[in-house]
Amino acid sequence: MNRISIRSINKFAGSIPKPKPKPKPMNKPKPIRDEEAEYYRKFRETGKINWKHMPQLLKTRARGVLMIFGALPLVIVTGYELWRRLEGKSVKRVQRGELTDDRQVIPWDEEKIWQTERNSWYYKLFGRDYFLDGFTSDTMPKPKDVESSSSSPLKN
Repeated sequence: MNRISIRSINKFAGSIPKPKPKPKPMNKPKPIRDEEAEYYRKFRETGKINWKHMPQLLKTRARGVLMIFGALPLVIVTGYELWRRLEGKSVKRVQRGELTDDRQVIPWDEEKIWQTERNSWYYKLFGRDYFLDGFTSDTMPKPKDVESSSSSPLKN
C-alpha cells in the first residue's frame, strides 16, 4: 500500500495549474450628460465643430490628432532631405555672393564664402560639413580602393 506523505504533496503542488480568474464584467457605457448631448445634437445638425462646447475628452483627442497630422509633413520632409544628403544626391546650398540694391550679383571669393559658412549657426551647432568638400557616399572611395590608391581624397 502506498503512503502519501505531506512532502510528496508539497513537492508537486507548484505544478498543479491554478484556476483561471473570472473575466471582469464589461463596463456599461457612461450616459451622455446634457451639455454633451447638446454638443452632439448641434454637431449633427450643422456639421461644424464648436470648440467652446466640446467635451474635454474630445478636445484632448482632437488636439492630439491635429498635432500628429501637423508633425507628419515636417518629419517626412526633413527625413527625406536628410536621407538625400547622406546618399549624396543633395548638397547643402552655400551663399556664394551678394545681391545689391540694383539687383546686381557680386560674387565672393573662396575665403569670403568659407568665412560666411564658419559664422553660420549651422556650422556652430554641427561643425564642418564634409559634404561641401565632395565627400558623399557616392564619391568616397570603397575600402579596397583606399588601400590600393595613394591619392585618396580622405588623406590630408
